[in-house]
Amino acid sequence: MISAATIYAEFGDVSRFSSSKARAYAGFAPRTKQSGGSESHSGMIRGNKYLRRAFFLVARVARKSERFKEYYDRLVSRWKSATKLVLLVGSLLVFVITL
Repeated sequence: MISAATIYAEFGDVSRFSSSKARAYAGFAPRTKQSGGSESHSGMIRGNKYLRRAFFLVARVARKSERFKEYYDRLVSRWKSATKLVLLVGSLLVFVITL
């Protein structure tokens, strides 16, 4: 309940964001650095810290639900970092909200 209230309070009207802008606002978009012809991706954009925390907590619970368990298990077979996987699920949740 508290996470839902936090997400609603911080996002406001979700329709004002495109999916990619919402992910960046919530702090789930990758940071891209460009210089000349080279491009690198390192870390995440710093977004709204309250949104990021709320989505992180919701994603920790969602990874065990029927809807996201298959997605999470598929990622576990490829990666080892549980924190990164929870952030991916959180990013997916931001995408689902903005549909």
